[in-house]
Amino acid sequence: MKILRIISLYNYLLRKKIVQKNSIAMVNRIKVIKKERTHLTKDEIDILLPAIDHPIVHYVVVMMLNTSIRIREYIELSLQTVDLVEKEVHIIEGKGCKRNAKIPIKYHSPPTNSLC
Repeated sequence: MKILRIISLYNYLLRKKIVQKNSIAMVNRIKVIKKERTHLTKDEIDILLPAIDHPIVHYVVVMMLNTSIRIREYIELSLQTVDLVEKEVHIIEGKGCKRNAKIPIKYHSPPTNSLC
């Protein structure tokens, strides 16, 4: 449970006179520093893609790089969420159930060992 929820609970309990003091007030809050996201550079991508031998893995990585789709969102894709005519992926209820986006699909040439 997040500390703010506990504080709110204690404030409620104090107002209703269920508790005599706010014990949580003595707890020191620790500020968590959010780590900045790191992204692959163009040079790293140029090294990564040719190193992928399996064509399906190659397509997955290319799609993830081009759409910025999260791994969880990729796993939850279905035929109904990919529109090849409009060339877009429809993401429903992404991180925190806040995301409802249409992400354009960019096409790249397949690796040398294609699916066929």
